[in-house]
Amino acid sequence: MPFQCGQELVIKQITADLWCLETDLVYFDSEHTNEVIIVPDGFICDGSSIPSFAWMILGHPLQGAHGPVGFLHDFLYRNKTFDRRTCDLIYLEGHEDLGTPAWRRHLCYTAVRLFGGISYSKNKES
Repeated sequence: MPFQCGQELVIKQITADLWCLETDLVYFDSEHTNEVIIVPDGFICDGSSIPSFAWMILGHPLQGAHGPVGFLHDFLYRNKTFDRRTCDLIYLEGHEDLGTPAWRRHLCYTAVRLFGGISYSKNKES
């Protein structure tokens, strides 16, 4: 199971657009990199590189059952350990692991493929 069993996502909204992870989030990517990825306590992000207009259809990317994968994806984009395509495939795998229905996880994946390039490029410069 890619997300560590039994871990509880504890998040805090710090501004209208930013959320803070208040526990470590541990993910094992068994399909693409065979690495353990740890999103550290204190990581701040804005939501999976999915534009806010899409949230009306997909829901907020950091809330609910799919919240962990939103934090994971933002961390991967900011960290740049992997190329963008690999980050997005890990995001898709994470959604599957969380039990996100196929229609929703593929819409989320399509959204990051279509719109995430801006965020990935911006983070690459910083």
